[in-house]
Amino acid sequence: MKMNRNSIEEAKKLWKNGHHEQAIRILEVENELKQDNQVIVTLVHFYVEDGFYKEALRLVNDQNEELIYAEDFFETYVKILIENDRFILARKELLNHKTLDAFNRDGLVKALDKREEYFKKNYPQTIVEEERNFYHIGDQKFIKQSKILDDATKLPLESYAKIAKYNLVDPFLNQVTRVSILKELAFLKVKETVDFQWIDGIRYKVKPIELTNQVDLKIEIDALVRKNNDPIQAEMLVQQVNLMYDLACPFPKRIFETASEWEQGIRKQILEQTDVKKFDQLNQIMKSIIEQ
Repeated sequence: MKMNRNSIEEAKKLWKNGHHEQAIRILEVENELKQDNQVIVTLVHFYVEDGFYKEALRLVNDQNEELIYAEDFFETYVKILIENDRFILARKELLNHKTLDAFNRDGLVKALDKREEYFKKNYPQTIVEEERNFYHIGDQKFIKQSKILDDATKLPLESYAKIAKYNLVDPFLNQVTRVSILKELAFLKVKETVDFQWIDGIRYKVKPIELTNQVDLKIEIDALVRKNNDPIQAEMLVQQVNLMYDLACPFPKRIFETASEWEQGIRKQILEQTDVKKFDQLNQIMKSIIEQ
């Protein structure tokens, strides 16, 4: 720990005297030897001050949520996202961070809006290409779709929402990815009613912003599974029930209405190897994805 503090102080002195490259290199070496939050935070700030936003994002992406969402670091994180043109991710983070000061939030939103406008004006062809990739996500195998979803976070909000609405009813898109996109719209606080093709193949009218109300049942199921099973079994069952629950979005109560029924159902299917009819459609979807 003492070595970390000495390295930080040495790097700060070099930085103050204008030796930025040396200061950064000292902390990069120190971070390779042993990760330490203070080293990481200082290195990230050095990257940002020197305009190395890609390097800053790469380093931040390797860190745990506790550091990223710390009150004294979160704003830096959002600025890094904005400078890397990760518009959707930056907006989602801003809209869902519960303790961010309203004044600071407004300032970051304005910075995000300004960067989006700059991007739309100067890189229209890039937007067209990203829109095309996102639009055709259903043509790709499931294993490639996560990369396309990640790339889509570089789209301005208007473009993202436009293509997302199409994907919610694309009959060739698997349900896991379709639900992921719907949940992104929920995190983006989209109030507009959209069409969504559920696991029964029928299109329903859904308000994404209302999906945030479903988290209580999921928490209740998780707690019940952990209470009624030994730790090893519980961890396995929680993973399985979370997959099933998310796949049933936005109508998990059409599968089972209560946490108790969900817990019993997943126990029967996983531990007792019993056929659970309520899970038939979900199981078929999971099987089709595995077979891709």
